[in-house]
Amino acid sequence: MYMREVDHHLFESAFNDVKDTMPFKEFVGYRNSGYIDCKCYLNEDACGFAISPEKELTTVFNVKSTKIPDDPLNTRMLEDPEVKDIILSEADWLVCICYVDYNFGTERARRNYRLVDYYNKVIGFNYYGEADSGTIEDIIERKGLDFAARFIKNYGIPYQVFMVSPKYNFDQTPTPGLNYNQVKQMLLTDIKNTTL
Repeated sequence: MYMREVDHHLFESAFNDVKDTMPFKEFVGYRNSGYIDCKCYLNEDACGFAISPEKELTTVFNVKSTKIPDDPLNTRMLEDPEVKDIILSEADWLVCICYVDYNFGTERARRNYRLVDYYNKVIGFNYYGEADSGTIEDIIERKGLDFAARFIKNYGIPYQVFMVSPKYNFDQTPTPGLNYNQVKQMLLTDIKNTTL
């Protein structure tokens, strides 16, 4: 699979062309701050991802795959060795927007970690911590009101799971109840203070 770095205009155009038709579109949102400062990648099938200046893997999308139960975003492109090499060399972290599955069992709901498990299995990113406090406001600020409303309509109340590249191994995770910016700051500080 040939993946190439592209201009942010081409990336945004490709994403906008497919965002309403791609499977599980509720999980992939546009960065409100845009992509002008990102490294943007696309392949010949208009599948792509971006990496922010803070080295966050963001806006991973793929439209050519069919729905596969163990692939929440239909992003089989991540299994391609070339794509994995780019991500593992360029990205340090990512954020999964997850939801609580109230249909699981009768006793209690469980958090849906399908996306977290997927990124762990396919590219080796590991769980770092969760942002519980102010999640809806954080998502609206980062991804926009339309994205947040669509996600809530289809899945319910979101929460955010931070994951980190396998090149980092942190013993401590953030205290529960922190908001997105607090967990992000802790993660970036941990990354900065790590010698590879």
